[in-house]
Amino acid sequence: MSLPHRPRVLLADDHLIVAEALKSLLAPEFDLVGVVEDGRALVEAAGKLRPDVIVADVTMPHLNGIDALVQLRQSGDRVPVVFLTMHRDVSFARRALDAGASGFVLKHSRRPSSSPPCAPRSRARPTSRRSSRRRFLRP
Repeated sequence: MSLPHRPRVLLADDHLIVAEALKSLLAPEFDLVGVVEDGRALVEAAGKLRPDVIVADVTMPHLNGIDALVQLRQSGDRVPVVFLTMHRDVSFARRALDAGASGFVLKHSRRPSSSPPCAPRSRARPTSRRSSRRRFLRP
């Protein structure tokens, strides 16, 4: 019996603590094929490692994540790219999605002003779809 395919993920973030946290969160479900700290290294690693998905920051040295995505698309690489960023400005999300990003996720969230500091924002709970072996969150 063969093991199920684990998606191969390339991480791109210039903040080591964020990259390490992502690695620990993703490692149980995904094969982490590399971690890079700038956009140029992202383009190079994507070509060499051929990941199934890239999780990238927008703001990185040498070449930002959106411009790195543009270079990937220009070279014919259609790997899905999800941006995980601190930029709340909708113009960043629009640029990323226009460039071909599959998603745009904020690194932080604001709690409602009426909530106490320790209250969860939602009661999201994991759900599993056995047929696809993927996990989703639902409210």
